[in-house]
Amino acid sequence: PRIHALDFCIMKVHVFIATTQGPIAVQRVVAEEPDVQSVVCVDGGIEPLPISSRYHDFVRKGTGLIQRDFGQPAYRMDVSGRIDQGNSWQLPTYMAHHLSSEGLLGEGEPEAGDAVIWATGALKADKSVITVEEVYNKLQSSQALFESLWQKKIPVLVLVPAADEGALERWRAEVKDDVLVSALLSCQAVENIEPSLVALDSFIHRGE
Repeated sequence: PRIHALDFCIMKVHVFIATTQGPIAVQRVVAEEPDVQSVVCVDGGIEPLPISSRYHDFVRKGTGLIQRDFGQPAYRMDVSGRIDQGNSWQLPTYMAHHLSSEGLLGEGEPEAGDAVIWATGALKADKSVITVEEVYNKLQSSQALFESLWQKKIPVLVLVPAADEGALERWRAEVKDDVLVSALLSCQAVENIEPSLVALDSFIHRGE
C-alpha cells in the first residue's frame, strides 16, 4: 500500500524499536552516498553502533531488503539509544524506511495528531517476519511510553511476529490498566511485511 501525508490528517508517524531496556525511537533515516557503509548512530553522533554492520547488510541489495525496495544503496539511521545486538530491530527499521519514503516519518517525539508504531521482529529475505526473544518483557518495559502516549491521545500500533502472538496475548491479559488496552492501542501479530503495511494503512485510516 502507498500512503501519503496529504491523504489524511495524521501529521507524522513515529517508530519505536522495542528492547528489554525500553523503547528506542528512530529519529531519522537519511540516504548516503553509494560508496559508504550504512550506519546506525545515536542522536546524530559520529560513533557507529555495533549493529551497523548488520544494518549495512540489511540495506544492501543481495543480502538485504532496503535498497531493493527503496532504491538507495546506503543510509544513515539515527536512534535515541544504543542497540548493541540481535535482529529484532529489522521490522521496525523497515517500517521506518517505508514511512520515510512517504514523507511521514516522525523524529521520535510524538505530539497530538501524530501516531506511533511500536514493533519488534526479525526479517528474512522473502520478507517473512520471524520470532524474536523477550517480546513479553519488551512490552512490559514500554508501559511508561504507552501511558504517556495515552495521556496525549496518540494512537499506537503494536507489531510483533505471528510466532510470538502468545507473548502479546499474555501481556494483554495481564494488563490491569485500561490505559494499555484502550481503543488507542491496536495490536497485530504478522507473518510478513505486506500484512504489516496493510495494518499500518488501516491503522492510519481508521475511522475515516
